[in-house]
Amino acid sequence: MPEQDIHVANTSINDGLPPDRFSAAVAAGLRVFPVLPRGKQPAQKWSEFRDREPTPAELEAWDASDYNLGVVCGGPSGILVVDVDSPEAQQFVDDLDLSSTPHVRTARGAHYYYQAPARAVRNATKIMGHKLDLRGDGGYVVGAGSIHESGACYEWVIAPSKMPFAPFPQQLLDLLDRQKRAAPSSRLAVRDLAPNEIGKFDTYLSRHLAEAKAELAAKKAEGDRNDTLFRVGVSLARDVCGAAADWAPFAAELAKVAMEIGLEVEETERTLKSWPQGRCRRAYAVDDDRTCVALPE
Repeated sequence: MPEQDIHVANTSINDGLPPDRFSAAVAAGLRVFPVLPRGKQPAQKWSEFRDREPTPAELEAWDASDYNLGVVCGGPSGILVVDVDSPEAQQFVDDLDLSSTPHVRTARGAHYYYQAPARAVRNATKIMGHKLDLRGDGGYVVGAGSIHESGACYEWVIAPSKMPFAPFPQQLLDLLDRQKRAAPSSRLAVRDLAPNEIGKFDTYLSRHLAEAKAELAAKKAEGDRNDTLFRVGVSLARDVCGAAADWAPFAAELAKVAMEIGLEVEETERTLKSWPQGRCRRAYAVDDDRTCVALPE
């Protein structure tokens, strides 16, 4: 392999960061990459570490830096992470009585690490309506030894050195399957339209949604993904608003794709809320050529 540039953050302000956090995570079988100090954004293109392990030189440099630790989820690490982000979500998880497994205390909850099952499992958000997410194929988490922007430390409550990762619970797989079956279809009904217009708008909006999802799914480069989400979201929201349809289920469909390509939950929600339905000022209709056109004001 040709020699590569190793990105190193300022090493003079790494107080409180374990000096072996990256190498220790690799020793536990995890695939790692650097995250910006006190943040959640990758310090470099993280997707390359889905395909390769970091070099010893990279690990040494990252350990000596003030970078936070990123952990690749899914196939490369062979782990899935359940992200609990509220006391209510924690109670929901506790009530499931899941097997003990290594887990990390985070700023607002916990990350539970499990062995990935044989089947592929993608990212999921707001499981059963709780602040409960899953990071699987295409996702990552901030790992133990990192520092949150609030100053809170990510710390192992039970470390992998003390307990092996438990198999991913069947109860959670069942919940994910149930949530997927209950998710709104891509063919979404439009409200408040005359009966002879519903079919036209439903067909057009469903097609527009499918095209937006396909374009977003094709974006793998980190710099392009959020820009693409905003652009396709704005375009779709205009038509949804003009048809007097509910934006929420359309946004949920885009959010699922955004999670699958690795965008963070907070970033995705912020982007999709940045063009709310209420900002629409013009109505739209669908002409006989199946083209959505603006009506005169």
